[in-house]
Amino acid sequence: MEIDPSEYAAFYANYISYASEDTAREALSNRTKELMALLQAYKTNEEAANYSYAEGKWSIKQLVLHLIDSEMNFVIRTLWALRGESSELPGFDHNKWVEENPDENITLEATLAWFENQSASTLALFQTVNENQWDNRVTANGVTFTVRSLAAIICGHTRHHAKIISERYIPYL
Repeated sequence: MEIDPSEYAAFYANYISYASEDTAREALSNRTKELMALLQAYKTNEEAANYSYAEGKWSIKQLVLHLIDSEMNFVIRTLWALRGESSELPGFDHNKWVEENPDENITLEATLAWFENQSASTLALFQTVNENQWDNRVTANGVTFTVRSLAAIICGHTRHHAKIISERYIPYL
């Protein structure tokens, strides 16, 4: 999918580069399957779920919880744009959110189920977008996004972290 740099802040360019499919819906569907396949073998292994590749880095479970939190925020931004809201949304501190999300009360299996459900909800929302709405805009944390760029960011954010899991976690499990 082609996304003009004016549709997002430069910070998000790396995430957007991961969304290589022709359509946003295809990208959103594929990234969910990819992450689930990557972590399938570890979903009942809590030792693996709590593994962190370095001091101060998130565990796999915390990383998936971060994906859920971030996706929910990007979905709210998308909904705001789709419904024509003009007020600016706040940002969120993803590091603080991970600290405040008690991962000891949830298994990796349950976390992955939550991710899968959130992803299905996200895809359902984007399936309602008509051709005229892809250019709708929203401002959050001082940055303006289009609906199209938010779909690519959601996809790319997941793939960015899946790559990190593949490179920095799985080889050591």
